[in-house]
Amino acid sequence: MTFSRAVRYEMAKIQREAVTESVDAASALIAAFTTFAGDATNLGSCYQVSIRVVGHPLVQLIDNAAQTLLLDKITEKKGARDTVLTYNVARKQQNILFFDVIYWLKPDARHRLSAALSAAFMACGVISDPSSGRYRLVFTPIHESGSRLLFTLLSSIDLVPGKIQQRGKATVSLTSGDDIADFLRFCGAGTALLYFEEQRSERELSGQVHRQLNFDGANLSRRVLSIESQLKAIEIIARTRGLDSLSPQLYEAAQARLSNQGASLEELGTLMNPAVSKSGMSHRFSKLRAIAAAIQQEKT
Repeated sequence: MTFSRAVRYEMAKIQREAVTESVDAASALIAAFTTFAGDATNLGSCYQVSIRVVGHPLVQLIDNAAQTLLLDKITEKKGARDTVLTYNVARKQQNILFFDVIYWLKPDARHRLSAALSAAFMACGVISDPSSGRYRLVFTPIHESGSRLLFTLLSSIDLVPGKIQQRGKATVSLTSGDDIADFLRFCGAGTALLYFEEQRSERELSGQVHRQLNFDGANLSRRVLSIESQLKAIEIIARTRGLDSLSPQLYEAAQARLSNQGASLEELGTLMNPAVSKSGMSHRFSKLRAIAAAIQQEKT
């Protein structure tokens, strides 16, 4: 099962009891599915609404909500990938087919908005599996007006949605890991949220480890090259002038490097008498390289 389907089914399970017991929850569900994945036709005496859903759990959920609202079911057409449910809605119930944004965004309507956004995801949302390392949640409503509405609803709960055109349709997306986690939390999808956060934490930790390894590897490479240049300079001086020609401080540094070829500058500094800092050792080896360079220059 894909992560998208798992999230949809978890949301359906959460909403199933609510739409059976609450007219408000059932209205939120039908309104959202009609807006984001359906069509409503005015027949004069009533409205006829067709809703397209994927998966038996969602079919059951819509049917439960319709029964709570006493909607007459006209047809159920099963296709290869989805099912189209058609109901008649009495004119006195027409408010459940249309979003009144002011009503949905009232301070005391958070539970309705949670149900509506859950329904929006079940109707037209997909989410990337976080194990892929890609954080992306995309809504593709059937109508562009649904995209504008979703943008408003998501922004109202302090998320930062984006708008793009995808295959000729206006889509609304969340691409921040924090925003996606907040969306799942707002909708009450605890199992999906736990999986999402676990995968995100694992990938972030793995990324930190890789960055540290790359950093350590780069440092090691620079250290090896530096030691090689020091040894080469010492070898040139020893072969041409002899190390005895060096000042006591440089002689001491050269002998320490020859005896401790893998040691760091800090470690070599502790072997000096008196001890020398890392920058002090670096200065001594710079002088040794300069002497070796001068010797080579003389030869040319």
